[in-house]
Amino acid sequence: VTEDTVKDAKRCSDTFHDFLVNSRFFSGVSCFRVYDNDLFSFYKQAERCLKSGRTSSLDIYSQWVAICGSSMICYRFLTT
Repeated sequence: VTEDTVKDAKRCSDTFHDFLVNSRFFSGVSCFRVYDNDLFSFYKQAERCLKSGRTSSLDIYSQWVAICGSSMICYRFLTT
């Protein structure tokens, strides 16, 4: 976990959240709200790890798995 990881995670979380808030259709779809929450959780966990000096990728692994899972659900929604 690096400062760049945290900055990029924050940028991705903020960008997707802004998109979701401004989209009447996508904001009403639960899998996209879950994905938004997972992105934010990943960002916050990475930030906490960096601040406490924990820089192993294992410290953010569970949040990464959550993002991957929720993104696959969103993908399935978009492709059906």
